[in-house]
Amino acid sequence: MMPQYPLLESLAEYKEALEFEKQIQEQQKKYSKKIDEILERIRQWRWDDPVSAVYKELFKPEFIQELSISQDEIVKDLERRNKHSIPPGFKDKKKDDYGVGDLIIWKTILEVAKTRNRDIVFVSGDEKNDWFYRSDSQSLYPRFELITEFKNHTDDKTLHIIKLSKLLDLLGAAEEAVSEVQIKELEMDLDGDVFPLVLEGSQAEDAVFEWLRETEGDKLIVRSSRFPDFLIEDDDSREGVEVLSTANMSRFKVKDRIRERMKKARVVMKIKKMDRFRLVIVAPTYASVDNLRRRIIEDLDESETAIVQVVYGVVTDKGRFAKVV
Repeated sequence: MMPQYPLLESLAEYKEALEFEKQIQEQQKKYSKKIDEILERIRQWRWDDPVSAVYKELFKPEFIQELSISQDEIVKDLERRNKHSIPPGFKDKKKDDYGVGDLIIWKTILEVAKTRNRDIVFVSGDEKNDWFYRSDSQSLYPRFELITEFKNHTDDKTLHIIKLSKLLDLLGAAEEAVSEVQIKELEMDLDGDVFPLVLEGSQAEDAVFEWLRETEGDKLIVRSSRFPDFLIEDDDSREGVEVLSTANMSRFKVKDRIRERMKKARVVMKIKKMDRFRLVIVAPTYASVDNLRRRIIEDLDESETAIVQVVYGVVTDKGRFAKVV
């Protein structure tokens, strides 16, 4: 509530401000009342809420496949697969459930294909190497063990494993919707991508932030907890800036992380209408910058670096980012 200033009561602007305050208070009361009504409506739901209604349509008996094998048989098969690293699920054998979730899904897929005599399109974002062959952090195709087991179990039916974004694209969904899903999928891919030393990664971002404030003039610089780390805006353009600290990373790890971020940057630029994008690579030493350029960045196509500018630098002992030209 605005403090009362009797000295200002003769000013028209002060009277208008008080009137606006009164209107705001009235609207706040209406807002609070509506929130209470919403909460009361939710309390009255008895499995007839919108989500439950959708589930009732999806999980009808004709859509549910019961497995014909027993729990003991599943456990025995799980132990065999984990022992011999037979997909799927062996990558999760250190989890509390020993990866049984993936195996149950796989058994259900086999059962659906066999009992209904159908080819299968399995929509999944799981692209670990117990489902896919991978190269340079990219999934290539499903493991041949899965394809062979599927064909043997289903009288030579076909199996395809694709991401949701690919399915939406094949079905002709709007380009914006496909791009948004791709961003979410890429975020999931990078969920496990943390710096070996969190402090070093944080220091790198802090140093780059100060460097941007010094070099970008009067442009607005917004720091984000999501991708990219920074968004730079003025009246004429929007630019994304992502920071990658290579501290304690192997050369191959750095190469994978660069490609992941380049791919994600191209998608984000399109969906968020950015004019430019910079990937700032923070190396531990000046010598390692030359090593990065020589052994890793040379693998990138000119078309990639034309879209996403790669900037190199180090953080000095005074905590400042120094760009290496």
